[in-house]
Amino acid sequence: MKNFSFKNKIMTLILTIIVIFALVVIIAITNSFNSILQGIIFENERNKTAQKSELTANWFEEKKADLEIYANTQIIQSDSWEKKLTYLQSELNKRENNYFFFFIADQKGNYSTTIEKKAGNISDRRYFQEVLKGKTVVSDPLISKSTGEPIIVLAAPINNQDQLSLLGATIKIKDLSNYINRYTNTKEGLYSFIINAEGNIVAHPEQEKIKNQYFYNYSSFFAYDYSFIADIIGQKKGDLHFEENGEEKHAFYQTIPGTDNWKLVSILPHSYLNQSIEKVNNIIIIITVLTIIIAVVLSIYLAENIAKPIIQLKNTFKKGASGNLNVRSDIKSNDEIGEAAQSFNKMMAVIKDLSFNDALTGLPNINFFKKKLNQYIKEHQNEKIYVCAVGIDDFKTINDSFGHNVGNEILKKMAERLSVQLKEKEVISRVGDEFYFHLSHNSDKENIKKKLANILENINSDYFIEDHIIYISSSLGVTVYPDDSQNPERMIKNASLAMHYVKRNSSNKMAFYSINIDNNISEKKRLENQLQNALAENQFTLYYQSFIDSRKEKIVGFEALIRWQHPEKGLIPPGVFIPLAEENGLIKEIGDWVLEESCREIKKLNNRFNRNYFISVNVSPEQFISQDFIKKVKSTLQKTGLKAENLELEITERTTVENIDYTVKALNQLQELGVKTSIDDFGTGYSSLNYIKEFAINTLKIDKSFIDEFITDNNNRAIVNTIITLAHSLNLEVVAEGVETINQAEKLKAVDCDLLQGYYYSHPEPIKNIITELEKLNQQ
Repeated sequence: MKNFSFKNKIMTLILTIIVIFALVVIIAITNSFNSILQGIIFENERNKTAQKSELTANWFEEKKADLEIYANTQIIQSDSWEKKLTYLQSELNKRENNYFFFFIADQKGNYSTTIEKKAGNISDRRYFQEVLKGKTVVSDPLISKSTGEPIIVLAAPINNQDQLSLLGATIKIKDLSNYINRYTNTKEGLYSFIINAEGNIVAHPEQEKIKNQYFYNYSSFFAYDYSFIADIIGQKKGDLHFEENGEEKHAFYQTIPGTDNWKLVSILPHSYLNQSIEKVNNIIIIITVLTIIIAVVLSIYLAENIAKPIIQLKNTFKKGASGNLNVRSDIKSNDEIGEAAQSFNKMMAVIKDLSFNDALTGLPNINFFKKKLNQYIKEHQNEKIYVCAVGIDDFKTINDSFGHNVGNEILKKMAERLSVQLKEKEVISRVGDEFYFHLSHNSDKENIKKKLANILENINSDYFIEDHIIYISSSLGVTVYPDDSQNPERMIKNASLAMHYVKRNSSNKMAFYSINIDNNISEKKRLENQLQNALAENQFTLYYQSFIDSRKEKIVGFEALIRWQHPEKGLIPPGVFIPLAEENGLIKEIGDWVLEESCREIKKLNNRFNRNYFISVNVSPEQFISQDFIKKVKSTLQKTGLKAENLELEITERTTVENIDYTVKALNQLQELGVKTSIDDFGTGYSSLNYIKEFAINTLKIDKSFIDEFITDNNNRAIVNTIITLAHSLNLEVVAEGVETINQAEKLKAVDCDLLQGYYYSHPEPIKNIITELEKLNQQ
């Protein structure tokens, strides 16, 4: 059998099946009653399949309706997470035979279940995006992130204004399978299963026997390879016969109403028919006995010569699928199975290589880095080891500005630069836009700092890519073995924490890990959690700083500046909490509150003093690019009664260039409303003079950094003079912010700056202090 090809083995198997099938056909023809009885059974099975399909559809619809009712209850829409989950747990207890667990997710996909609080994130699930569009959906089968169980998810949107986005209920796949087979005589080999529109198995009564496989993919496991699946995907209903493991069976299928072309398939073994037909003729019994004898002999023969290597190869595949990348097949036969075994061995070698390397840069990935770091620590326990994390600052802006291809080229060139700077034994790894490496030196910390500074200087040198000269900055975090930790996982985390701390809090671009970094991050997390409730509990307040007409020396308007009156920490400046709001998505909601509250207060101020003061409000990028921004501005003016001419919106220079077409359109719409606009921090961003002249703006606001050294620095003075000249040539007003001395004020007046703002004239004050000051001025 060594040189007997696999093709000939298959031919032998087919001939054997044909012979057996021919015998069965001859026997069947002997009695026409066989076909009559078969027709009756088939018609009955078609009706049962259609009935099961309808019942399954109703079952899904009832559960979707239940979920929509829950999603619209008062508790789910407005109460606390704890009350929601308590309520859902009580409902789950009432319906314990219907659902596995309930869960609630916010708009970012973070979710908690009735089993586990803060169970993870589901934003990558396809059904999550569908629910955000307002649909109630039934998902394809998936593995639960929180329990690891195969499930399907029914999810409905929660239509309220807080952070909740959907309510979900899970059903174990085995429960769905039990439901469709509850009236089926499975002992006789009859069973039903469900497939989806792609032909993947959704629910199957035997699926619990499948280990380490994608249970819903019929082609991924040997025991349930239904050859007819591809033929019925495009059909609504019907029936056919097929062979499974050498046994003839019949399949009846019907599309389940209300689903995405899911089908219920019922399997009827031919042996079930034979049980009714065998009584017709005693001759069939004799032939059946002879057939069984032949089948036994052939089964032994086939098991030894064909099934054995196939099973052996299947088991090897299963070991590889379970994560053992070192497994190899030892089949040495000269047939097609031997070739398949050799191909498997080559495939596993490639997979092992890809598992430890980054496809973009060719560097080792983080898993390999951890493995090598752990090994290095064991071999050099008496040395100091410096684990470093370096990341590109604001890499998203580079991708947005130049495209992802340019971003990828930067990462590849940075990998090359790092490789040149480090020794061969000092492994480098990439994760996203971050790189990890380790240094092993017995020299002192200062020498390490110098080496790392040289590395930073090298990788921060300008990059010439696709005719672009791109300047970047990077931040570097360092942790030391064994001082900070002796655990490789913890050391990588410490280095990452130090790097991100540098990005947010330091201009040095390098920091060594310390316990203070952990504490700062913990404090930041606490503030993030408290920020969620600050708006609802009216903890925000507005301060106002005046604008002075440089010619008349009179107050003409105010800038609205938000402060957080924390119940425990007191007054928190915006520089602390605004970045947190931008990170967690609250910035738009806070910005909308500032816009409406400042318009309302300046309207009351104008009415009280019979003045025409304008209010200048800072607009975040998230506000500006939102689809309802113009509508929000218009409704705020209507609600507060403030004249459009008394409202000025400050937009940062960087925001204007992120989407030029949208910026031009939005600024034109604001001008049509009569609302004034100002470019804030002018001179520090990315805007081009070509864009400035295209923008429908009213004011340029010179950044404080230029005003600080306006008197002493000739370059700064020249820049300020140029901005004022440019603005006036474009019929724009100019505001100088950060005016702190009389000398600065007089010099700015001399160069014809229109409006002045700064501590020399006034500090930001709450509205009651502004009213007191204006009353004093009116009495003079």
